[in-house]
Amino acid sequence: MIDNIFINKFRNENYLLSPRINSLSDHDAQVRSLFSIITLDDTNEFYSYKKIGKHSINEFQASLSYETWEDVFSNNDDDTNIISYNFLITFLRNFYACFPKKRTKTMQNSNAWITTGIKTSCNNKRKLYLLCRESNGPKLKKRYRNYCKTLSKVTTAAKKMYYNNKLANLNNLEYHKNNQ
Repeated sequence: MIDNIFINKFRNENYLLSPRINSLSDHDAQVRSLFSIITLDDTNEFYSYKKIGKHSINEFQASLSYETWEDVFSNNDDDTNIISYNFLITFLRNFYACFPKKRTKTMQNSNAWITTGIKTSCNNKRKLYLLCRESNGPKLKKRYRNYCKTLSKVTTAAKKMYYNNKLANLNNLEYHKNNQ
């Protein structure tokens, strides 16, 4: 492995990792496809994102295929730094043209009731699902169904508790407001 890439799976769950057999060397590439990229601005009132869908990916691939790549391969110096720089400039020009940065106001977190435990349980549920998909074991499928039922009950209880606390705090504010 030459390059290490770390991603936050909780922040961007819409990605696909797949091998790419290039038949050029004894090493295969790993392709990470992002379906949306979200970055927060410093102001925290707006956030920027790049919407990446099938249409924009196809447009990006087409624009790369129409490139002549003369700037990359015409260098007689064989200086890898210059070749890499020219490749990067050409690649990024096409990338930014096909995936323009969009800016919008931040959204209120409607899932504030989701706890770390629920996130962990959801990840475990996904792992169980993947195991069930690959296996035909009835015990594993029964365990997965029971896990889903339990997680559903826990999330329902967490939502109720969160919104009940919100209402209780609102009622306390109203009570103190009226008694002053």
